[in-house]
Amino acid sequence: MRVFLRFFGPLCVFVGGIFAIIGLVSFFKSFANPSQGMPEYFWCAFIGLPLIGVGAQMCKLGYLKPIADYVVDETGGALSKASSIIKNANATNSYCTNCGHANSQGSKFCRNCGTKVT
Repeated sequence: MRVFLRFFGPLCVFVGGIFAIIGLVSFFKSFANPSQGMPEYFWCAFIGLPLIGVGAQMCKLGYLKPIADYVVDETGGALSKASSIIKNANATNSYCTNCGHANSQGSKFCRNCGTKVT
């Protein structure tokens, strides 16, 4: 599936771009020369612009994992390390809904403000 998206995504963007250019050039040429009448190939823009959007989404889905892997490599895994630290902190602490103070796991009342911890 990924190979399909990586091949047909850019192809749709390219073909959609050609259709959009043909349609928009036809549209603006009719303004430059009013004696020419109505734009002849403006309908191409109605095919090309959505085709560009579909192709862009296909490219996004086809390259999502390599982009995510690149971001993780560039940050040195800092995001995954930070999320594991937060998970460990949440497992050992319960936080007061009133003041946000970190209390030990079995606490029934907040050590800071005395509110009942849920």
